[in-house]
Amino acid sequence: MRVGRPLQLEGQAMNARLCLECGAPKRITKEHTWLNNGLIVEAKNPDRRMLFFESENLVELFRNIEEIVGHDIERIIIESQRRMTYDYVINLVPTLVRKIVRLVGIKLLARNLIDLTRLMGYGNTTLESVRFKKEAEDHVAVIVRNPWFLQSFCGLLSGGMEAVTGLESDVSYEEVALDTYRITTHISSHPKDLAERLRERKNVSKEGHLELQRCNACGGPKDLDQFVWNEAEGIIETRSNQRRMVLVGPGEFEPVFDDLENELGEHIPKVIIEAQRRLVTEGFYSREDVRQEKDLIRHFALRGMGNLRDIGLEKNRLHARLENPCMHLVIVGLFQGFYELIFGRHGDIAWEIAPDGDLMIDVTAAV
Repeated sequence: MRVGRPLQLEGQAMNARLCLECGAPKRITKEHTWLNNGLIVEAKNPDRRMLFFESENLVELFRNIEEIVGHDIERIIIESQRRMTYDYVINLVPTLVRKIVRLVGIKLLARNLIDLTRLMGYGNTTLESVRFKKEAEDHVAVIVRNPWFLQSFCGLLSGGMEAVTGLESDVSYEEVALDTYRITTHISSHPKDLAERLRERKNVSKEGHLELQRCNACGGPKDLDQFVWNEAEGIIETRSNQRRMVLVGPGEFEPVFDDLENELGEHIPKVIIEAQRRLVTEGFYSREDVRQEKDLIRHFALRGMGNLRDIGLEKNRLHARLENPCMHLVIVGLFQGFYELIFGRHGDIAWEIAPDGDLMIDVTAAV
């Protein structure tokens, strides 16, 4: 078995790509914008929202969902990620550039996009082989060590290849070593049963009032200095407790939740909320993480989860109002878990999306 030679970058060159003040990659803060309304968006496509999120949270959430519903949802995750990545690359790489690389070869652009996945925390990825002759044998194969979420990464590679080549693709994977996988895309039509499903939600955002302190050097949030980027391994971690982070789009996962609800029924929202509640209460967060209101406001804004305009704790009750929410069922489960951490007892959850789009949450002591 021959593995392609990894892309070699000298330590000095890698460090030069990081901001000297906050330590974040300059490419990340150049191509993404943290707004004052709790959103992170692509600089070239402000309609495309992103999340800077604890990767274990999302991975364990989907594991919990699969456990509760009783079957795997791998195909749905891959297809949703493929669609979102296709749109991401189409907006990131100009049309003329894509046309040129289809004539002269896609390897250079493929390496550039793989380099970006390292900076976004997706794992240690190297390009193994590329074939692009507009024939059935065309493919892109990569080796990835410690992918943040294997099924999501498969969809990412498939969508990226499709955007670059202009040809529909599918993807397969195999484990070649511990936590190391060969992922291969190949020319194939999309699954017909998913053709009309997995549609992205359309959200309207409010203007905000948040005052994010900015890094003087790169212009990104100064709080990015709370994280460490290991470019060689494609891993981002919090300095305080070494939780792994990833930069992803909520549009990759919201359609999955919607599709599960359409396919399996109205109990799915409760399943998603319960899966997230379990994750919070089983040790992912500590009581100290959720006690300070100002810290929670910054926590949500830095991660692009929305603008936490109101949060209160009183007489065994937690209430919150979040502007510009995304993945609202996950956030509802998050607050239910917060309540149980703070008060040490089970809470009953009530929530609604207000006419203006705000997410209203109320947790009270279970009877």
